[in-house]
Amino acid sequence: MEITNVLSKQKVLFDSNQTLPIEFRMKQLSKLLEALKAHEKDFSLALEKDLGKSADQSFLFEISGIYKEIELFLKKTKKWSKDKKVGTNIATFPARGFLRQGPFGCSLIISPWNYPYILTFKPLIGAIAAGNCVVIKPSEITPNVSQVISEVINKTFPPEYIHCFQGAVETSQELLSQNFDFIFFTGSPQVGKIVMSAASKNLTPVVLELGGKSPCFIDSTADLDIAAKRIAWGKFTNVGQTCVAPDYIVIEDSVKDKFIELINQKIKLFFGADPKASPDYGKIVSQKHLQRLVKLCNESNIHISETDINERYISPTITEIEGFEAPIMQEEIFGPILPIISVSKLSDSFKSVKALEPPLALYIFSRDRETQKHITSTIRFGGGCINDTLAHLAHAKLPFGGIKNSGIGSYHGEASFKTFSHQKSILKNTFLFDLNLRYAPLKDKIKMLKALLGS
Repeated sequence: MEITNVLSKQKVLFDSNQTLPIEFRMKQLSKLLEALKAHEKDFSLALEKDLGKSADQSFLFEISGIYKEIELFLKKTKKWSKDKKVGTNIATFPARGFLRQGPFGCSLIISPWNYPYILTFKPLIGAIAAGNCVVIKPSEITPNVSQVISEVINKTFPPEYIHCFQGAVETSQELLSQNFDFIFFTGSPQVGKIVMSAASKNLTPVVLELGGKSPCFIDSTADLDIAAKRIAWGKFTNVGQTCVAPDYIVIEDSVKDKFIELINQKIKLFFGADPKASPDYGKIVSQKHLQRLVKLCNESNIHISETDINERYISPTITEIEGFEAPIMQEEIFGPILPIISVSKLSDSFKSVKALEPPLALYIFSRDRETQKHITSTIRFGGGCINDTLAHLAHAKLPFGGIKNSGIGSYHGEASFKTFSHQKSILKNTFLFDLNLRYAPLKDKIKMLKALLGS
């Protein structure tokens, strides 16, 4: 179907108010859950083909999170949708104020390739629960997953309500030329700028979930064994193709050698002596992306023990670098390469970290509460963990989103509902009586008004 035709029909449906009743929204969420469970194996196979993910990996990191999110929304959407009373004041007495949530209208969701399942359906859940119509554009870089997404969505929902369009850059460009009411984009900062520029032509509000160089700090008080385990897990999950993966480590000199020894042990523990043969170590999404990683390492004089371009394989790589000037520190790595910068004390690195664009995530491994507080208070970042990695994404009450180059806006749990809703501020007055103090002529009323207002 043509994009303009689908969007036109969606606007008609939205204007008919059919998406507003809570019962309708709940029914659609239930339909989505049923359809996703019916096609779980199809999604697992597609994820294996595109990213080398095992069925276990796919369930743990993508599929189960969506089931849990829909179940949460089925329980909470009615509560989240209720009007919220706010206090009144003397200036508006006897009126009362309240906040009413309303959908934006026709929303566009453009999802990425690194977690193509969860990063398509998680925002979709919020859009449905808030009462929007939706157009979805999944990534062409993971064609097998995108095909299943398209089949499931277009079979489950009518196009005038929710529809999926597949395609490459030309499809995205055509979608962005339309007058949507809201745009939700997940991807790179470079493409995020294009999306924001296109949205500005219609003053369309956007949420941008981007990325950045997420730092990981380790001081001498940290439990190095646990730190090595959690960092290896966070970095090499999905072969490092995670927007909130630890991008580089800043570690104090006194514990650097021991940490490197331990993290190499953890890599071997997780993936065996030959990670290429491990069902838990996936593939780089494309040969083009692998070549970019190899080039980045060559420019930084980083040795990779093994690559296989045909198999889209690059081995887990821990490497020491001299400082923040190396080429690999100039862009997000998005792969299984983990640079380590050692400093005499963590504070020696703060100026350099702050000079980079604010990252999507930040991680600290330390027992020192003052260090934890200082870093989380003085460095700008989207979200993160103290003594863990990635785990903040699994907490539904923690909104997920970036700042500046790493994103605009947030979602997950109730934050998703709020993201796809416009909050209307409403003041309701009464006809029972009418105070004359605000009406002209004001000359004889100012003293009384000042007294009432305390000025």
